[in-house]
Amino acid sequence: MTGDDRFEELHDRTLRLQSMFRPRLAVGCAMNRNDREANESWRRQPNPWRGVPLSVQFLGRSDYEWALGLQDELVKKKVSGDSTDYLLLLEHEAVFTLGRGASETDLCGADCRLGVPVFRINRGGGVTYHGPGQLVAYPIVRLPIPDVRAYIHFLGEVVVRTCLAFGANVWVDRERIGVWARGGKIASFGIGLRRWVAFHGLALNVQKKSVPPFEAIVPCRSPGLVFTSLEAELGRPLEVDSVAVCFADCFTEAWSLFCEQGRSKWKSSAATLLG
Repeated sequence: MTGDDRFEELHDRTLRLQSMFRPRLAVGCAMNRNDREANESWRRQPNPWRGVPLSVQFLGRSDYEWALGLQDELVKKKVSGDSTDYLLLLEHEAVFTLGRGASETDLCGADCRLGVPVFRINRGGGVTYHGPGQLVAYPIVRLPIPDVRAYIHFLGEVVVRTCLAFGANVWVDRERIGVWARGGKIASFGIGLRRWVAFHGLALNVQKKSVPPFEAIVPCRSPGLVFTSLEAELGRPLEVDSVAVCFADCFTEAWSLFCEQGRSKWKSSAATLLG
């Protein structure tokens, strides 16, 4: 199934999500569901802060291998000169992934005990888990500045803004990559890079059910690392869909700032925002 086919399959879902946050969502436009031209217009709706289109796609619950193939397809397009930036937002079926150089011993046999598939992929970091109740974001973007650290800082800013919108107190720890809350680590980053096109991205634990599998492994090369979720921090239930739409809004606004202000101004403003 191609990316275009998947878009058509999930068209109604995207419309519903758009309508939930229509006043706040920075990308997207009204669509006639029977009008193919309108569909194409939304998919390449220009980011109002930049001259480069941003295509935000809500993919719902997606098989990991399929999403990996879609990423590879979009990265190849970007490397070949595609001017569109992409943001894929989804949940995965349960899966463990190993970053470059990650040790399989950190799985602790959880893949066999739990019957969860494993993929070794081209991103930084160690072993991690993706599954239902977790929002995964894959920005497929050409970095405006040759600085991976600044880009990771940008992703942290987007997660912080998203969590704050729901009332959660979270922060970036300058000594440890990720986003943290009182109960533990709430979001993880893992980036791949090809000719300054970034792919893979981040995972934000939204629902409580996304946390227990982390206890069966040594995540992020950190024995004893404790994870938490937005639901646990807020003490109330949340829908991944709602968080996804808010994340899209926050990403779009912050991405424009990251691209337009450049390295020095971005670092200064981000340091102020994140403390």
